[in-house]
Amino acid sequence: MSTPANVAEGYARASTREYLHHLSIARGSLAETDYYIHFLNRCKLINSQRNSELSDLVNKVHGHLYALIRSLAKKLDGTKRQDYLLRETPDEPYGDPEDDL
Repeated sequence: MSTPANVAEGYARASTREYLHHLSIARGSLAETDYYIHFLNRCKLINSQRNSELSDLVNKVHGHLYALIRSLAKKLDGTKRQDYLLRETPDEPYGDPEDDL
């Protein structure tokens, strides 16, 4: 519930910078959700198939959230996108290094 609530709250704010801030908070909430899914699986409260389905959904939401953050960050002059792009993918654990050029 926290992830979409933070997206909605940020969208209602007066500036792109505040929206980005709330999207960053939403990413943290999504990470919590991912943790809970893994916790439920480890405690055998969900089976591995359900764990996989839920993890796939989290990854899809993460991808959409990442794309939205990148898009909005590009619109801000003088903002280093790396501030919003930390730990996005396993291959690029701290964002795309090319973004800093």
